[in-house]
Amino acid sequence: MIDSFAPEKRGCEKQINEINGNMKMVNDKINAILKINKQLEEDRSLEEQGLKIKLSIENLLEWSLKGKNKALEADIESLKKQIGDIKQTLSTQYNVEGKLKKTEAFINNSMNEIGRNLDFEKYYQPINLRFDIDKFELYH
Repeated sequence: MIDSFAPEKRGCEKQINEINGNMKMVNDKINAILKINKQLEEDRSLEEQGLKIKLSIENLLEWSLKGKNKALEADIESLKKQIGDIKQTLSTQYNVEGKLKKTEAFINNSMNEIGRNLDFEKYYQPINLRFDIDKFELYH
């Protein structure tokens, strides 16, 4: 009686072998997909790490610029105060404004005196040249 099941046993074993082969192929494909998924997760993780680093650098730069701006603003205020103090000292101790006005008048008188001896077109007569010592400009 056992011998009568031998052909069926061989048929079942053949089917089992085919199914095992198919299962091995499916398992290989599943493993390949899992490997790809793992690689994608690692890549995504690397991309996220890169993004985090980039954002961290941007934050540090912004913080640094804000700090530098505050320091520069403090320097500017300090320099403005120094300039004001120097202007005050120049005006009180050295009478710079008075001397500049006196120099400007001397230059204007000298230019007009020289201009009277030159031959200018009638349009420019009488010679009345002006020099602005603050702007360093010459005009008629």
